Parts: sequence; structure tokens; C-alpha cells
Amino acid sequence: MKFICDSMLGRLARWLRLLGCDVIYAGTEIDDDKILQIAKNEGRVILTSDAELHSRAQKLGIQSILLRNYGFVNLLAEVLARFEIPPVVDPNCSRCPYCNGVVVYLRREDVSKMPDVLDVLSPNIIEAHEEFWRCTKCGKIYWKGRMWRNINRILEKVKEEMMRIKKKTS
Repeated sequence: MKFICDSMLGRLARWLRLLGCDVIYAGTEIDDDKILQIAKNEGRVILTSDAELHSRAQKLGIQSILLRNYGFVNLLAEVLARFEIPPVVDPNCSRCPYCNGVVVYLRREDVSKMPDVLDVLSPNIIEAHEEFWRCTKCGKIYWKGRMWRNINRILEKVKEEMMRIKKKTS
């Protein structure tokens, strides 16, 4: 699934990337006209909390979802439920949450032979983990550490909210 998020939805953009979606985060450097152009040219769904942008997109026939800020878990659950995206992070399908780059799998043996990675990761982290993932665009390294547990804890709450949403709509 391909999205473009406006400047108010940066956290949502990062989480959708973790879930494997191709997401452009507009930030403050991309104005509404450019968001509309990118969405139209690349077939992206606009995720926005800006009613005016949403209205403009609809008039142009561009798919847009107007999201109200009522808590992050609810926001993520609403998007996942609407587009039937499973609330499960598979690092082999994830995208880099920071730059949207593709991540590739690395084994401990691979990582331990990469001098640029050894400058960033402590030997303890390398020793404690078998699997790593590296962004092909920005070079960031990921592994299933403490943040992984936090991600799964939040996704459990998202799953519960998605079930509530499904009950309301059925």
C-alpha cells in the first residue's frame, strides 16, 4: 500500500513503514499542492488531518482519508482496519521508519564483518542478537531488542481497537 502523510502525521508514517507500507512523509517542506501532485502521479492515498487538503483531494479524484487526532492507537487502528493491513511487523517486509528505504536482512556473521556497522553497534548487541536488518538508503541498523517489545505491546492495543472498529461497522 502506498500513502503520503501530511506534516501532522509523522508518527503514523513511521509505523506504517514498519508494517511494510511505502509511505512518504510530507513534513513541512512539502506543501499541499505538491502532496496532491505526488499522490496523483504515484497512486498514493493521502492521509491527512487537514480538512481543506482532504476536500481538495476529493475534488481532484484523489483518494484521501481525513483523520481526526483522537489518540495514536485509534489513528493507526483506523487506517489499518480501513485498508485491511495486518497489525504485525515482519522486519523482512518492513521499510525503514526514518527514510522509507527498503531494509535487508543480515546475519550476525555479516554484521560482524562490516566496519561501518562495528562503529555504531556495541559488541554486546552483536553478540546478543542473531538477526539484523539494514536500510539500503540511510544505512540504519535494526534488531529485535527492547524497542521490539514496545512495538509489539502497542500493536496489541491496536489489534484490540481494530476489533472494536470491526464490531461497530458490522
